[in-house]
Amino acid sequence: NIYSEDGTTIRYAIVSGPYAGASGEAHCQWQQVGEGVYAISWQEAGGATVVHIDDFIRGRSQAFFTAADLSFHRMQGPLTELARL
Repeated sequence: NIYSEDGTTIRYAIVSGPYAGASGEAHCQWQQVGEGVYAISWQEAGGATVVHIDDFIRGRSQAFFTAADLSFHRMQGPLTELARL
């Protein structure tokens, strides 16, 4: 995921699993839930809904999403900061 400078837009790309290759851009909202920890949510153009709990201090992400076919998924993994262009 790449977040816009103002934090209102996300560009996402799914790189593994059954939805690998899907990508897009959506408006997102952030809510701080702890020190350096944010709940970030958005709805994708195809109808999928996504919530991340991202811990930017410890570099971990938990993701929960309901796909357009209404299947529910839970994922987790590391966060990696990309170099700014």
